[in-house]
Formats: sequence, C-alpha cells, structure tokens
Amino acid sequence: MSITASLNLLASSAAENGDHKQEEEMDSEESSDSELEEEKEDEETSSDPVPRQIIAKAQAAVDANIYDYNAHVALIELCRTLDLWEKLRSAREIMSQTFPLTEKLWLDWVEDEQKLKEMSFQEVCDLYTRGTRDYLCPKLWRSYCHFVHSNIGPLTVEDNLKVVRNTFEKALTAVGLDPVVAPEIFEHYVKFEERLCESSDEISEDDRNRITKLYRRQLSVPFVDMEAVYKRFVDLFGEDTEFEKAYQRAQKIMAKLMPHQIKVQQCLSSGESSLEAYQEYLEAEISLGDPSRACCIFERAIQDNALVPELWSKYIQFVSMKIKDFALAESVCKRAIRNVPWVTLVWQHYVNVCEHLKKSEPEVRKIFSEALLSLYGEDTSELYLAYLTYLRRIISNADTTSPNKEIVKIFRDTYHKAFETLQIFPHSLFKLKKFVAFVEAKFFQNLTVFRKIFDNLIIDDSLDTERWLEYISLEEKFGTSTHLQKLYIRAFMYPRMSKPESLVEKYLLQERLNGTLTSLETAIYKTEIFLNQVQKTKESDRLKEEKRVEKLGELDEARAQTSSGKRRHNQTLSNDSHTSDKSRLDNDVPTFKKPKLEGPKQNPFKRNKITSAGKAHPEATVDDQQVASDGRKPSPTKDSSEHSETVPIISSEENADVSIFLSNLDFSVTEDDVKAFFEACGEVAAVSLAKNMAGKSKGFGNLIFKSKESVDEAIKLNREFLCGRPVFVSHFKPSKKQSTASKSLDPESKLVFTTGLERHKLFVSELSTETTKETLTDVFSKYGALKDVRIVTYKNGNSKGLAFVEFEKEDDAKKALMELDETSVDGKQIKIAISNPPARKGQSKVVQSGKSSVVNDKPSSTDYRGKGRSQIQLVPRNVAHQKNQLSSASKRSSSESKEYVEDSSEKGREVPASESGMSNKDFVALIRKN
Repeated sequence: MSITASLNLLASSAAENGDHKQEEEMDSEESSDSELEEEKEDEETSSDPVPRQIIAKAQAAVDANIYDYNAHVALIELCRTLDLWEKLRSAREIMSQTFPLTEKLWLDWVEDEQKLKEMSFQEVCDLYTRGTRDYLCPKLWRSYCHFVHSNIGPLTVEDNLKVVRNTFEKALTAVGLDPVVAPEIFEHYVKFEERLCESSDEISEDDRNRITKLYRRQLSVPFVDMEAVYKRFVDLFGEDTEFEKAYQRAQKIMAKLMPHQIKVQQCLSSGESSLEAYQEYLEAEISLGDPSRACCIFERAIQDNALVPELWSKYIQFVSMKIKDFALAESVCKRAIRNVPWVTLVWQHYVNVCEHLKKSEPEVRKIFSEALLSLYGEDTSELYLAYLTYLRRIISNADTTSPNKEIVKIFRDTYHKAFETLQIFPHSLFKLKKFVAFVEAKFFQNLTVFRKIFDNLIIDDSLDTERWLEYISLEEKFGTSTHLQKLYIRAFMYPRMSKPESLVEKYLLQERLNGTLTSLETAIYKTEIFLNQVQKTKESDRLKEEKRVEKLGELDEARAQTSSGKRRHNQTLSNDSHTSDKSRLDNDVPTFKKPKLEGPKQNPFKRNKITSAGKAHPEATVDDQQVASDGRKPSPTKDSSEHSETVPIISSEENADVSIFLSNLDFSVTEDDVKAFFEACGEVAAVSLAKNMAGKSKGFGNLIFKSKESVDEAIKLNREFLCGRPVFVSHFKPSKKQSTASKSLDPESKLVFTTGLERHKLFVSELSTETTKETLTDVFSKYGALKDVRIVTYKNGNSKGLAFVEFEKEDDAKKALMELDETSVDGKQIKIAISNPPARKGQSKVVQSGKSSVVNDKPSSTDYRGKGRSQIQLVPRNVAHQKNQLSSASKRSSSESKEYVEDSSEKGREVPASESGMSNKDFVALIRKN
C-alpha cells in the first residue's frame, strides 16, 4: 500500500469517526423551544414512583462505595435519560472530584449545559478548561474552539477577537502535534483568519503574514493528508524553496510513523487493546528525537490506556529525565495518582519530583501521608525508602556539622512506623532495615541502634551469609575491632550457613590487612575448626538424608506388600463367598500378632536419667529392682560396673572449678555448636546437654574446660547470642546442698533489684522495642544526674517495652515525671510512674525509709503459701469447724476486752495486760452457749 493510499485511508476513517456534536450544536438554537416543552413533560413523568425508585437505587450504589466507577456512570446516564438536570449536575460534580472523566463524559456535560443555557459564556469556558486537564481530549478542544468562535459575540470588538485567537493557540499547544485532530483545528483557525480578511476592505500585511505562519506551522509538523494542505498553500502564496524543504522533512517523518499510526487506528476501530501498538509508536517517535511529539503520543496512549501504571511511570520519567520540565512532571504526577492511586511507583516519582521543585519538607510529608492512605494494606517499603532517602539528603546537605534534630526525629519516627506496619513483608523489610542501619551508623554515629537492627536481621535468618557479610562490612567501616571480632565468633557458630567459605575468606583478608601475626594465626586456627565443623555438618546431614530416603523406601515397600495382601485376601473371600462355614473364612483371614520386644521390659512413662556425661539411660527395669530375700538389693553385674567406669564424670565437685553451667539455650543447639562457641575461651574437655525422653535438648547443660582461666573468659560471654538466642553462662554449683549453703554468700543468688516504693527511680512503660539505653539516657539526663538506666528484656534479648530510670536525687525524678509523662520517644507515647515493683513469690516487700531498709523474710504463720501443694490437713470437719468457731469467738471477745480496757482506762483504772485476755472458764461458757 502506498503512502498516499494510507493517508486517504486514515482521512476517510477520521471522517467516518468525525464529531457529529458540532452539527447538533448548530441546530441547538433552532430546537430550544421544543426542548423546553419536552422538559415540562419530563418533569411530569419524573414524578412517577418507578423512576424515583430507580434513581434511589442508583444513588444508594454510589453512596455505598464512592470509589465504584461504574455506579457513578450508571447514575449519570440514568439522570441524563430522565432529564433530571439538577441531579445530573450534582452527580457529575461528585464523580469529577473522585475520578478523572473521559472525553465522552466531558462532551456530554458541556453539550447539556449549552442546551440548558443556565450557565454564562465564561462558566461554559471554565467547564471546557476543567475537561482538558484530565486527558488530552482533542475532540473536546475542537468543540471548545467552535463554541468560543460561535458564541463570543461581534468580532469587531478587539477583546473578543483576542479571546478567540487565544483559544485556538491553547488548542494548538495542547493537540497541535496530533496527526489526526491537529489538521482540523488548523483548518478552523485558518478559515477564521481568512473570514476576517474577507470582511475587511483590504488585506493588511499583518493579516497576510498571520495566515502564512499558520500554514508554515501546520506543514512543518507531520500529519495526515499533508499534500492537500501544501497544494492549497501554493495556490494562495506560491512556491517557497526554504519552506518546501521543511515540508519534505515532515513528510518523510510521517512516512516512518504512518505504519504505527495505522496500527493504532485499527486497534481502536476494532476494539482491541492498543497498548502494544502505542508502545511501538513511542519507541519510533523517541528515536526520531523530538520530545514534544513523544509527549503527544504519551498523552494519546494514556487517554486510551489510563489504568496502565507502567505507561504513567514511563511518561513521568521521560518528562523528568529527558525534558527536565519538573513543573510538567508534577502535573503528570497529579493526574497519575487520580488514575492509578494504588501504584507505589507513581507516588515515589511524585516525592522525587517535589524534591526537584525544592518544596518544603511539610509539603512532601503531606504527599507521603496521602500515599500511605491510598496504599493501605500494600507493600509500601519502596515508598518508605524513597521518603527516608529524601530525609537523608536533607540531613547530609545541611550546612551544619550536626544533623537537624527535628529531621532526625522525623526520620526515626518514620522508620519505626515502617518496621511496625511492614512486618508481613519480611523480604521488603530487610532492605529497609539495612538502609536505616547504614544511616544510623554513618550519619548519626549511633552504633548501638545500628547493631541492634542488624542483630534482629541475623536472628530472622542466621544462615544467610550475605547478611553476615553486610553486617561485618558495616562494622568494619564504622564500628570497633572488638565488636568485629565478636561478630566473627558469632558467625562461626552457624556451620550450616549458605556460603561459609565467603565468610572465611573475608575474615582472613581482614586479618591480613589489619591484624598482627598472632591474630592472623589465631584466625587461621579458628577458620580451620569452623571449616571442619562445616564438613562434619554436611556429612551428618547427608547421612540423615540417606536414612530418611531409605526409610521412605521401606515404607513404600511395606505399603505395596500390604495392598497386594489385601487384594489377595479380597479375591479369596470372593471365591469362597458361596460357603457358609465361618471357620473357613476365619482361617483365610491373616492374623497379625503383636511382636515381642527383645530385652528387658521398659516403662514408657518414666523419664530417662541424665548422667554426668549427658547421655540418657532408661530407668532400671522391674527385674533389676527386685530385692533379695534378706532385704538387700542384688549386687551390680560385671557389665554394669565396667560401664559405670567408662562414663566420664562431668561437672562434679572434683572439676567444679573448671566447669560452667549453661542455660537459656535454643532447643536446636547441639553439643558441637556449644563447643564451637566456647573454643575461643580455651580448650574444651567435654560438653553435656540435658535431654528429654525423645532425645531433644531441654535448653541447659554443662561444659568443662581444661584450665581455670578459660572459665573466666567464658563467663564474659554471658548473654551473648548463640544460634539466635542469648546464652546464660554461670559458675557450676556441684550440689543443691552446696548451692543452698552458699546462697547467702554468693552474690549471684541474691535478688539484684529491690522491691517496694523507690521515689528516686522511675518506671517507664509503653516504650518502642527499638528504644535503646542511650536514647533514654539522653532524654532523662536533662533533668538531673542519672544513677542507672535499665531496659527490661526477654530471655531472647528483645526489649519488653519497659525500663527503670534511677536518679541520684528524688527531686530530679519528680521533675522528669512531671515533664516527660505521656510524651513521645521514638514514635511512641510513653507512660512514667514512681517505681514500686511488687514482691516476688516467696519474698517480702522491701520497705525503704530514707537510707535504711527493713526486710522481713520469715513467712507468716497464717500465710497459706507456707504449706506445699501436696500437704493435706488431716483434721475431721467437725473438729475443724469447732476450731474455727473458737478462733472467731476469741477474736470477738478479744476486741470486746480491748474496748473494756480502753473504757476503763478512760475512767482512770489501770488494767494489767493479762486481764485483757479470756480465761478458760470464759471459753467453756462460750462453747456451751453455742
């Protein structure tokens, strides 16, 4: 097909799809009288209850969900059909506030308003302007120009003439590059100028130049049917060599773009998706290097594919990066969030564009808050990252050396909120936490928060080598060598990590670059132990997997045999179904006998004992516990004695000075993990973990070193993380008697924190779990000297959101209580009270009075906690009842005697203390009386 034929095809299709609304507007004045009569009839029909019910139902659908686009359209079409103009205008206004309206909806709106003639000329123009802001709307621009030209009034007035020309210029600016609609607007504009020239007596040079420029502007842009326009120009003004070159250049461009234009037109006429055709059109237009025409194609593509987020994102990036027109980019962003408000990427572009426009932080924060509302329930990690990056740039670009405290507070409040709301998106949260930890370390120099964030990341996935390497890199860059060494020791406790060789290479390289000869040799020794442990772990896992596969194969084989036996049995039953002999049937059925257990019988309900070596042995059997006739137990056999000699005695009184007690262990920790953890403290002789009947760890155990110095080094690792959980390390106590006897002497056995009212100490609650000791110290130290700050944690090391802040002076604590109660710290409103912790079970409260404190450790005789749960009061009920009556009577008589004594004393008689009690006779009389 030739280019000329293609142009004719497009021109004919454009003519077929022409706007018939212009002809209706020309005839609107003639039919206005008849329409007014029809309106009166429609008002009468609208009083019919059936349309009212339909309107009410449509309105209810809109009220039920204001974001239901189809409900809005249905209500508008219904009101327009029933000519309910006030209701129609209200429905359109509500929809335009919620959604961008399509070109058809705007054309219907301005058409109805022109028919009603209730709006002024300027109000209709404003309505046209509103419609052109949503989409490109070339037909709406054409209708706008026709309306202004037809209703402006006499053109002899200079102001009216300026209004018409300004309207045409706006239309050409908006859609002048559209190859289909732009020629029609140019044609109307040229005809308007030609009619002005014809109405005057002579054509001035200015009028001639104005028409010539219009032709030159049109023919320098590629559009449909360029040959006919150029021929007309030559007929009017003759040939122009320079202008002919521009025309030929535009014609060549149109020849390259024509296949894409035809493909788009065919998709639109057939109702197919035009997105792919527009994307190819955009690539071709961008390659030609004219950004203005590319923007026009973007606008056309968006008008027909308004709900495609990728199209909006590419348009914003093109305007921001290629054209660098950030005001236009802001306009595109505002339109994009009206069309696809659920897309995070669009809001990210909006935040970045606002930063390019140098908008204030409150303005950007307002847009960020609107984005969070629109994206409620979605993964907003990228949006948080964009806003936090924006705040980071504000902090780093500040002229002062110290960061702005207000911006730092906003930064921290924002990421605390992000950590709470994005817990259901762990992968996205990891990326955000990593960025926040970097900012805390580099820009805020807060290494405590940085380490705490990365510790939580390691706990989430301790086998991810990449997390360890990132943590180590940041610690190496911003932290200390001591923490770096501890970090390597922690990492070597996970032999099952994904890439252990990378960690070893990093460790050795760091020691070669920064360490001494001794540290390098130590590192080589540690890495060899770690790699051996990795190899053993892999071999163990391989054997377990082989056993599992073998067991699965045996189960499959057993199932196959069972199913084949059932089939044979069913076949036998069907063959013998004619016999009535029950014994025959019983003999055919295979019987399954319970297999006998070899060896001595065991009681499955008894626990296994934990020997000193940490090995589980079953309880003695019933046969072993039989007693001889002389009352003595049988002597142990030779085998049992030999066995007891081979078992090493671990953590006994002999080796207590080289033993430690471990608790709070994770149940997945093995003895090899414990040994690898304490290898740096010294050579380990033995490790024993307590296990249950199933062979699983109970979370505590013992460890023996070969030297006493190793015990002191191991105690320093108390509450260090082992497999994601802090391990409690303490000195080993050989027996209960010894530990009980030394309880009063051992400072570890005493209660560290006092109970009772402490007026110089504050109890802080509802803290953020990310709040650190340093943060509380900074907040409370403003009101006086602090003695101690303690954050209450769980056994796994995570904060409970509680803390105790102890001041040197009581007045400082009162001042801090009055000033800081219900204020915000790290994004959470805290509550503060005077410390008054309750007494623990089995302990009395500590009542503090000035500098001294009185403690009563003796339990009361009437305290029910003085008896154990298993103790039973073996007293008959009637006796106990009488005892209770005697006790109550004694109390009553005692109170009466007391009153008597007091009354007597008031009269001046001294009564001995012994007379205030009851005698035996009194008790006997009281019992007989009852």
